[in-house]
Amino acid sequence: MSTKRKRYSSAFKAKVAVEAIRGVKTTAELASEHQVHPTLISQWKRQALENLVSLAQSKSSYHQAPYKRGLMDLWPNSSARPQAAARGKRLARSISKVP
Repeated sequence: MSTKRKRYSSAFKAKVAVEAIRGVKTTAELASEHQVHPTLISQWKRQALENLVSLAQSKSSYHQAPYKRGLMDLWPNSSARPQAAARGKRLARSISKVP
């Protein structure tokens, strides 16, 4: 009888990777605490660090994200859209002032 392969959520992987990056506990301690193999923790930690580097290298993607999605798509309620557009303009002006 075969066992079903275990899948971990992204939130769980991120939580364990952050704990590993902090370095308060060893990989073996984290593995026994979360009941995963130490190799998985090492892989998740490596992937998290690689993604941090790529995130830091991107051109202020955090500030540009709302404009890429489109502000109007964020509000499903049509009565809130005019206020959303005004907020978006104020946000755009404040972000453009950030060095």
